Amino acid sequence: MKKLLTVLGFLPLLAQAVEAEVFTASDLPVTQRAAVADVTIYRVDGLLALERTLGELPGDPETAKRLALARLAGLDQEALAEAAQGLVRAALHYHLDRYPAIVFDGRYVIYGVTDLALARRIYEAAQAGRRAP
Repeated sequence: MKKLLTVLGFLPLLAQAVEAEVFTASDLPVTQRAAVADVTIYRVDGLLALERTLGELPGDPETAKRLALARLAGLDQEALAEAAQGLVRAALHYHLDRYPAIVFDGRYVIYGVTDLALARRIYEAAQAGRRAP
């Protein structure tokens, strides 16, 4: 009987499992990551770094090409891919119009928050029909 009670004690925790996708920028760090076990973080300002890195290029096409390729080689390709994926997901999948934004369970959006514990409390309060903290 004790094992059954132990298992039943975990059922509410399993029912509350949530997924989150965070769309933020490098200057808006995500805090309290442990509040959501399944979280993906996209830093959508990564493409701005590409633009800054490329900067002004000379008018000569060959020189510009060499310079651009050299600058691109120095960039973090994984971070650029993550930024591009995040922008596409934010714009096309969720139709987000600003960041930071946290999407819970692929359906519910909370804007202006990067603290996952706070965002989760707001989400859970809304789900329960309560006033957000």
